[in-house]
Amino acid sequence: MPLPPSLASVPPVVLALLAVAGVAALVPLVYWLTAFGPLARAVKRASWQVLPPAELPPLSIIVCAHNDVAALRRLVPELLAQAYPNDLEIVLVDDRSADDTGFYLQQLTQLFTPHVRLVSIKSTPPGLNPKKYALTLGLKVARYPHRLVTDADCVPASPHWAARMAGGFAAPDGGQAPAQVVLGVGAYEARPTLLNLLVRHETLLTAALYLSAARAGRAYMGVGRNLAYTKDAFTATRGFSSHLRSLGGDDDLFVQDAVRARLPVGVVLHPDGHTTSAPATAWGHFWHQKRRHLGAGRRYRFADQVRAGLLPVSGPLFYGAAGVGAALAPALWPVWAGAWAVRLVGLGAGLLPLGRNLRRPVPFWALPALDPLFCAVYVALGLSVLVAKPSKWK
Repeated sequence: MPLPPSLASVPPVVLALLAVAGVAALVPLVYWLTAFGPLARAVKRASWQVLPPAELPPLSIIVCAHNDVAALRRLVPELLAQAYPNDLEIVLVDDRSADDTGFYLQQLTQLFTPHVRLVSIKSTPPGLNPKKYALTLGLKVARYPHRLVTDADCVPASPHWAARMAGGFAAPDGGQAPAQVVLGVGAYEARPTLLNLLVRHETLLTAALYLSAARAGRAYMGVGRNLAYTKDAFTATRGFSSHLRSLGGDDDLFVQDAVRARLPVGVVLHPDGHTTSAPATAWGHFWHQKRRHLGAGRRYRFADQVRAGLLPVSGPLFYGAAGVGAALAPALWPVWAGAWAVRLVGLGAGLLPLGRNLRRPVPFWALPALDPLFCAVYVALGLSVLVAKPSKWK
């Protein structure tokens, strides 16, 4: 078929760049229509759900801490204030702390025995990941078969956090009942900085991807800041044995193993079931966190790598093709600008209602800056992980 007269004089390389940019611009629209839009509506429905207390099982909450006394002074009172209608215990793991963490946790166990229990770790066996080893010991001493895991630097979004997450076992949204693994949302506090906007944008995008996939029966990851599973699930996956020596993966690689074991996975969307963490305040801290997460992602199944990576990868493809194309054919600037507008509309339509319904909004006016910035950081992180593997937790 001959090209239209307006495109007949365009060099083939520019036409190829137009094609790449056009496809990449349409990817967010596809995610909006097939995944993010339905997820946003599901979150809105979940905000009206009422949990029957009789369905909530006895629950163990496990928290691992390494030199986190300041964070624990904020977290533990919130855990003790949880309005949980059944038996609830808190297992606190002091992982080789050199500050006052151990002393503070010992005080708590004396005051709140038997509801608060302490596991103290003086050293980690050579070659094992410290966090996974600490978490394994905490899970080992937990009384109840249903366990809820969070990090020391998190706080529950509400006094009903534990009840909302435990409710995912009985009536998981989009999964089979009863669920053996429950995925929650781990959000970050809002602060008036560019880094914070980027962190919140990336966190919302990640949550949109893994929650929508799980609701469609294709779970591939969760976040250790807000994750629940049964003792049977931990046994069926052999714990963290498949990746015990890897830096990351106590959350996403564990979910990968659970899916391979054909365990039903549920999700909790209600905003009361979220956790909130203090965000990275320095670019170096953010870089370290994301390198660790991307390093674990290399061990995903290929289909999950495609599912999780298609939308993020479409960004660098779009900006790379559009940038080079605009330099080679500046007269076509309305086409490049139109493709960018299509991409931003797709992202905004998918993420902005979802963020609003999750009560984790990212301002719409920041999206034109956040999308290219996220793409640049994503490419740089990917290249850095290929060059050198992450090697440190804390």
